[in-house]
Amino acid sequence: MADPGRRMTVTEHLEELRRVLMISAIAWLIATIIAFIFHGAIFMFLLHPLTSVLGKTNNHITSTAIFTSPTEGLTIPMKISAIAGLIGALPVILWQVWGFVAPGLRPVERKFVGPFLGSAFLLFVGGAAFA
Repeated sequence: MADPGRRMTVTEHLEELRRVLMISAIAWLIATIIAFIFHGAIFMFLLHPLTSVLGKTNNHITSTAIFTSPTEGLTIPMKISAIAGLIGALPVILWQVWGFVAPGLRPVERKFVGPFLGSAFLLFVGGAAFA
């Protein structure tokens, strides 16, 4: 991480950005691999609301997931794993982004980041809860 009091050249900024992106990509890759190991459990967790509602409302409707193309047997677990991996790696990615952006902010600007991120998180959770 760069020294906060020192000015950096464009090349140094690009090298720092490259380092941040590489660490973030590696964290996402590791989290995706771990999620791929558990993709069956994640898939069942995602299907549980559908199966429970269909089981309660109509007895003659079955809730079985089917694949409509030959490649879906692999692409669905990969998509589930990639999204779960991104969610799992998000703390590392946000920490890296903050480490890259924070040295360029003035103290007055840093003061507003906490309330902004806190309110953005609460609004996201509220929106996701009602979606």
